[in-house]
Amino acid sequence: MSSYTDVRIDGISYGGSARGSYDPQSVVFTSADLHRETNASGYVVSHVYVISVSELRRRLELLGFTVGSVHASLLSLVEEVRKWPEAKSEHLPYRELFEFVSGLSAEDLVVLIKSWYSGIVDRDRRELTQAELEKWARPNVHDHEESVLTLLEGSQPFLWPDEAPVLNPLCVERLLCEATTDEALFEYDMTAVLRAGYFRGSTDPVGLAFDEELAARDSEAFVLGQTVQMEESESIEFKSVSGTSVVDSISKQITKYVIGFLNQMGGSIYYGISDAGVVEAVHLMRDDRDELQRKIGAQLAAITPSIPRKQINIRVRPVIGAACVLKDRYVIQVEVCQGAPHQMYFKNDETWVRFGTETRVLRGHALFTHILAAYHAVRDLPVRAPTLPHPDK
Repeated sequence: MSSYTDVRIDGISYGGSARGSYDPQSVVFTSADLHRETNASGYVVSHVYVISVSELRRRLELLGFTVGSVHASLLSLVEEVRKWPEAKSEHLPYRELFEFVSGLSAEDLVVLIKSWYSGIVDRDRRELTQAELEKWARPNVHDHEESVLTLLEGSQPFLWPDEAPVLNPLCVERLLCEATTDEALFEYDMTAVLRAGYFRGSTDPVGLAFDEELAARDSEAFVLGQTVQMEESESIEFKSVSGTSVVDSISKQITKYVIGFLNQMGGSIYYGISDAGVVEAVHLMRDDRDELQRKIGAQLAAITPSIPRKQINIRVRPVIGAACVLKDRYVIQVEVCQGAPHQMYFKNDETWVRFGTETRVLRGHALFTHILAAYHAVRDLPVRAPTLPHPDK
């Protein structure tokens, strides 16, 4: 039974790996791209991720792959490898390859990939001759175009220094976008490997791959539907937001959590992440974001003793989903610095303290006990001098 993945563009196979162990193309897909079919017994009939070439181009450019950047990366790679001691050997054909690459323009790369793609199409439609089979089986170190294509695929040409760097394999996919029509389909077929029992227990091995790849390029971004790695703790609180007004929902409850963190070691509240750590996001238009800043400021002004505004930082963080940065969808992070030492913060004679993953209101004896614990022992409090009877009395 075959256990290979299959990568196709416009119906032409040109990539894939045994057991799906290394398929860089998988990162350009998400769950929404999956076309899956099973029979009544659950047997996988088809499991293919599909997008158009125009969508592939858009996603690759979001990841920083343009024709110009691919060309620049190739030139930079060759210049780096040119400095390696192994590459200076007169017995190896590196110098010719270096000179060949240095003379290529971005347009030349597009012409090269189109010629390569035409050859794949031709081979797909007929049976190869013996001479052609032998050429495929034997690398030719003097075929510089073949070496360039190998580099663009993220591999090392024949006799390339073992430890030398390589290009990102997606360079080929970006150039292939120029060799086909926008309406052509780009497919990643995992049917065979799933039938063979690999990725057992998963109906979607790719998952949110592209969204996660895009978010990895922006430290501020979250991925919609992803479970974040951090967990709720004494310094982290997750809050889902419900109700018709996101601004009111956040501003009405925020004082409790801010005071709780002020009275402990500080921390962050993340609005738009569920208690289970799943990114849900909140919907905020531009005017809503301005109003949220104002209303949070008004709530914080009611805290006593007063706190400097810089002690609270509100970050509106982007959310990625459906293979793009979502418009008007955010996670709101409110960062709270630790309060002043030997100080308790209140609002209208009420106070809260963070204990583990809870923010508790403290009153009466519970408040007194916390103050004693916070200041370590009674002897740490200012000592009041005893009142002695007046000698005349």
